[in-house]
Amino acid sequence: MVLTLKNCITKGKDIEARKTNKGRIFSLKLVEKDKKKKRSRGKKCKGVEVLENLKEKIREYTREKLGFSLFGVSSPGEFRKYPRVVGDFGGKKIESQFPDEVMPECRSVIVLGMESKTDIFDTIISEKRLRASFYHEVIHYRLYLLREFLRNQGYEALIPEKVSHKRAAILGGLGEPGKNTLVTNSDLGSNFRIGVLLTTLDLSPDPPGNPFNSEICGDCEKCLSSCPVEAITPYNVDFSRCIIPKLDLEKKTEEGEKAYNLHKHLSPTAFIECNICQKACPLNS
Repeated sequence: MVLTLKNCITKGKDIEARKTNKGRIFSLKLVEKDKKKKRSRGKKCKGVEVLENLKEKIREYTREKLGFSLFGVSSPGEFRKYPRVVGDFGGKKIESQFPDEVMPECRSVIVLGMESKTDIFDTIISEKRLRASFYHEVIHYRLYLLREFLRNQGYEALIPEKVSHKRAAILGGLGEPGKNTLVTNSDLGSNFRIGVLLTTLDLSPDPPGNPFNSEICGDCEKCLSSCPVEAITPYNVDFSRCIIPKLDLEKKTEEGEKAYNLHKHLSPTAFIECNICQKACPLNS
């Protein structure tokens, strides 16, 4: 059957009329094919709406069920706009990985922040293994729960080890780099711990921050002057001066002896972090 232009108009067919030499236009079969294309486009638009609703569902789940105060999403491609993060910890250099190196099928990087007032972490037993275990139990356990939540939705997820958490938090919009190198949020300051999850779920990214440009500290440099060993300069920590790596040394060494003597005046958690610069920050009060 061939439809004439008149039939198409009266039947409300939304097609482009192309006349042949005989004055006829599309066949019914081609019209139906065009309808199918329109239906598939409609499903695609609906899919975007579904993903946005799922993003809000995840945000609510992480806040209400898992206790995270901050939630953000970045894309793997955003990480490749900047160089890798290279850290020097006591002479040992560690280089970060890009999300799509860890998980090639990664489509989104979910970044979470859990509020942690400094005095709460000061009460944790200072033995190094237990202090580190506390972080993993509190943060990682909840990340495993979120991973299972996503899997139940039909998506894979992975907790990365070598993706920079600070870089992820900045690119996910959780905060800006502070002068003490800690990610700083306008509401929480730097009093939050970061969790990162890679997933195949393609979520819309949040507005990213710039890892090399920050205005959140303004002219304040209280964190710099508070460091007892002057290890902090704006946006940089000199770990060759920092006492934290030296606490791994034996007390019988000269550096180890100095570190342990100074440690007495720090917080009980100084085997991992001394927190002095955080306490000096006005945004953490």
